[in-house]
Amino acid sequence: MCRKLENDAYTRGALPILMQMMFNDVNDMMGSVQEWESKSDSNNVNSSMDDDIRNFDVAGDAIKRLSGAIGAKKFLPVFFEILGT
Repeated sequence: MCRKLENDAYTRGALPILMQMMFNDVNDMMGSVQEWESKSDSNNVNSSMDDDIRNFDVAGDAIKRLSGAIGAKKFLPVFFEILGT
C-alpha cells in the first residue's frame, strides 16, 4: 500500500520524523558518555537488558523496517534527498 502512493508520499512523510527522533536523542546520549562508560564498567553484560529503550533505537529500527518494506530503489533516493537538506 505504501509503495503505491504517488511521489513516495509515505516515505517522504515518515522519514523526516524518524530522523528527527534519532537526532534529538543524540545530544542526550553524547552529553552523558562519561556517565554511561562508568555505568557500563561497573555492570556486567546481562544487566544491559534493563536499560531504557531510546528514541534513537526505535527510530533506527523503524527506518530499517521501512527501507526493507519499501525496497531500496524507492527508499534510497528519498533518504538521500532528505539527508541532504
